[in-house]
This record gives sequence, structure tokens and C-alpha cells, in this order.
Amino acid sequence: MARTYLLFSLHFSLHPIRIYLRAQGITHSLTQAFLAGTLLHLPFNYIPFTHLRLGIASVVTSATASNPSILLSLVRRIWITSLYCRMWSPQ
Repeated sequence: MARTYLLFSLHFSLHPIRIYLRAQGITHSLTQAFLAGTLLHLPFNYIPFTHLRLGIASVVTSATASNPSILLSLVRRIWITSLYCRMWSPQ
């Protein structure tokens, strides 16, 4: 099982950006991004398990697909609300 997990996993860490945004006091955007990732996790898990019949690899595949979707929704949220102007402007 560990071999299957490692074959299908892609290490994608959201921890640095989460810590940075929490330090800036931006938690609402994090919550919305993780909600979007959670909502996408179900179809990401269902399709590989039922249609592709990957079995245990479907869990890893869905986690691998969910993390970039969380990051993309977080970047999109920061870009749309112009939070980046407040975070990265000189003080």
C-alpha cells in the first residue's frame, strides 16, 4: 500500500502560504479556499475510484488534485479582492 501511495502522490505543500497568510491576519480567504478544495475533493475522489477503478490510488490521486485546486482558489481570491496590494506594498 505504501508503494502505491508513493507512486501516485505528488508532494505539494500549502503550509508556507498558509502560515504567511495567517501571520498577515488573512483567515477568511484561507477558509474559502479550503472550502472550495473540500467541495472539489469529493468528485476528485469519486471519479478515479468508480470510473477508473484505481482503488486505494484514488485517495492519493484526489489528494494530489485537491491541493493545487486549493492553491489556485486561494491565489484567485487574493487577486480578485486585491489583497496582494495591501500585503506587498511598502509601509
